Amino acid sequence: MEYGLRPLSGDNDCIELMNICFGKEEVHFFVEHPLDDPTIVEDGADTSSSESVQVQDVKGKGKVVDEGNDCVEAEAEDSESDGDIDINMFESENEEGQGSRAADNQYSSEGENDSWVSEELGELVCSDPEDVRPRKKYATYHPAPFGRVFLQLGMEFPSLGVFKRAVKDYSMQIGRTYRYVKNDKTRVRAECLEENCDWLIYCSWSPETNSYQVKSFQEGHSCAMRFNNKQANCEWVAEQMVPEIRAHPRMTKDEAFEFLKTQRNVHVKDGKLFRALRAARKTVEGSERKQYANLKKYIKVLKERNKGSTVALGTRGNTFDRLYICLAACKQGFKEGCRPLIGLDGCFLKGYYGGQLLSAVAMDGNNAFFVIAYAIVESESKDTWSWFLQLLLGDIGDYKEHGYNFITDQQKVSYVLVLFL
Repeated sequence: MEYGLRPLSGDNDCIELMNICFGKEEVHFFVEHPLDDPTIVEDGADTSSSESVQVQDVKGKGKVVDEGNDCVEAEAEDSESDGDIDINMFESENEEGQGSRAADNQYSSEGENDSWVSEELGELVCSDPEDVRPRKKYATYHPAPFGRVFLQLGMEFPSLGVFKRAVKDYSMQIGRTYRYVKNDKTRVRAECLEENCDWLIYCSWSPETNSYQVKSFQEGHSCAMRFNNKQANCEWVAEQMVPEIRAHPRMTKDEAFEFLKTQRNVHVKDGKLFRALRAARKTVEGSERKQYANLKKYIKVLKERNKGSTVALGTRGNTFDRLYICLAACKQGFKEGCRPLIGLDGCFLKGYYGGQLLSAVAMDGNNAFFVIAYAIVESESKDTWSWFLQLLLGDIGDYKEHGYNFITDQQKVSYVLVLFL
């Protein structure tokens, strides 16, 4: 048609129009109303009182007047493809449309939902994407290494426990102390311990984000930095020392104190530091009590992996008493590559359960110590040394046949050797 207009004759044309007009801010529609008695408006006629729409003769010329008295000049041509209007066609389509709507109303009244459908097509209300406000995104807290913890207004936390831990790490890294004003199951409010400092943070449940959210945060301390921080309890110090104990298992108390002072900005008393180091070592090395319960499994693995090894376990009921171990490789290495001189000695064990460590060592071709066998006993006595030497000679063979010599600095061991040999 002329003026870039396109007729809509079915659903396919409407769908195509929606695809073409998608993203357009404004689209103009022109509606042609079917009339039984069309009125021809000639040039120069008075159109001020006309309220109906005029459909001009197919072969004539004129002006089309709408309800707003706006005129659009048009020319009609003889060709049917140039937009000839068949009034009867509109009347038939109108009757069919009314019948279809009536059938739809009847069907909807008999449906399961009993929904009412109007016979008149109302104005379609379409939501503007600009009016739909997306949910504002807030920062989510993720655990960070010490020195990189930060807090901000609106930050989300999965629980109040995580929030309180973040506040503690944040305060420790900046060298400040705080106290809880409110601390219950639904909200937490913390403020600086100094009277003249305005630092404050408040966190509570937020239905909008479905999480705990920082709703008030006055950042920036006006107080001075402190090294004697009350928030550095034994549990926190032990957690900070676990990675250092893994890297340096023999770390001393003085080294741990220097690490906390330089890397964590906190001074810890000796008693608290000793308890923290013990807890950290327990985390790294495990519980000694639980390790004793795995001795039988350990002995079984030793015998499977080192065939020919000698392992003897002595118990008193269900309580550990003594343990002797002589690995097959150490036994064979002593016989083939070491001097026939055996040193016997014992030392204290400084663990939680204490005890004594008995050992038999030799010297190899490089003048280095070569361990033959060792044992863990409750104390160093004639009974324990006799038990240890019987098992040792049973592994390395008769001393007279191989010409073994023993060296020791304990009189009781010499007495046992005299009795035994």
